[in-house]
Amino acid sequence: MQKRPDTYYIPSNYAEEHRFKGVAYRNIAEAVVVAFLLFQLIELTPFIRIIRVVAEIIICGGVGIFFLVGIKGESVTQFLISFITFRKSRRKLHLRRTGYVNKKQREKDEKAEKSITGKLEKKAKELYKETRSFTSAEETNKQ
Repeated sequence: MQKRPDTYYIPSNYAEEHRFKGVAYRNIAEAVVVAFLLFQLIELTPFIRIIRVVAEIIICGGVGIFFLVGIKGESVTQFLISFITFRKSRRKLHLRRTGYVNKKQREKDEKAEKSITGKLEKKAKELYKETRSFTSAEETNKQ
């Protein structure tokens, strides 16, 4: 019996149906929309025409390329949505010191300790009075 290899050849055209020249259609759409909005925003600025054109080329081009490439293989909007959901649903874990006790738990323990010690003190006083009266009764009987 022949062993099957653990590595597999993945053809170059795998998952290429949703791409244009290696860039996902979603990334292209996002890049066009964002670049267009920035273009319109820069057109509203009161600079001379040459400065606006240079700013549009530099800013819209850079942002457009950024949106085309994406972040970590995702489109920018997908990345932002996953990042925001992560920030909302993340758990905050803390390492606690040795002997660390929660403040509420410490207050409960102190309260329980006070009530127990108060009860014990009452019992001790009662026992002391009983033994005191018992010993004084014995002493009076001996005399």
